[in-house]
Amino acid sequence: MKLFSLVLVGFLFVGCSGKNASVATPQVKNSEVISAIKMYKKAKVDKGVQKYASEELYKASKIANALSSESDGVKAGYYAKLLKKQVRIAELTKKEYELTNQVNEIITRRNEAIEDAKHQDVDDGNTEVDDTVSVDTDLEEIKQSFGGSDGGFVIGGKYFDNDDLVLNSKLKGLISYIANDLRNNSQKNVTLTSYTDGIGSAAYSVDMALRRANRVKEELVDRGVDEDRIKVVPKGAVDFIGSNDTDEGRAKNNRIVIKID
Repeated sequence: MKLFSLVLVGFLFVGCSGKNASVATPQVKNSEVISAIKMYKKAKVDKGVQKYASEELYKASKIANALSSESDGVKAGYYAKLLKKQVRIAELTKKEYELTNQVNEIITRRNEAIEDAKHQDVDDGNTEVDDTVSVDTDLEEIKQSFGGSDGGFVIGGKYFDNDDLVLNSKLKGLISYIANDLRNNSQKNVTLTSYTDGIGSAAYSVDMALRRANRVKEELVDRGVDEDRIKVVPKGAVDFIGSNDTDEGRAKNNRIVIKID
């Protein structure tokens, strides 16, 4: 009887131990975990993700490592959801960079097409310089449209389309007048000082100012002015003369000041 009691107690102990072991080791290889690991492995070998989202991919690897060593079902499910979100961030970061590159490529092709169209007359054999503006006749009209406070000229913001110029008849007249003056007076030079309204970073503003001033320089060179006589000064977002809270103020701040001396 005593031996039977000992055997019964031993059996109950083993049975209880087996039940507790199944609770302490939950099943974590559920569909959520498997799906998360599959997403991570796919992103890990994606060359675009490696190139454009390396930091996001590194964060995902840390979460994947935590998930692989987790034995608690609830925590594993949490890590699986977190891993999916981080992989998605990495994929979206890659897509953002790829789309940005595509847009930049389109802008580059657009600008090249504009340049090709602008120089089409030259390619067709028409190499005449634009001398349509009479220095004596149109000087007063040019001063009224572009006159600066220091005797120079100012191209205001309404003549800019981002980094390009809106070459209407008035602006063409100004550029032709300056080109005529410089060609007729070899001792003179011109300085193009370019300002912006400060929308964007300081580096972006200076770069924008440089591109705008260079567009004016290109127009002068096309009209026969030696580029060594043209000085470009990209100031960027400094020396505001209007409020950047209004369209009118920003149009004043976006300007190129032209000084002939």
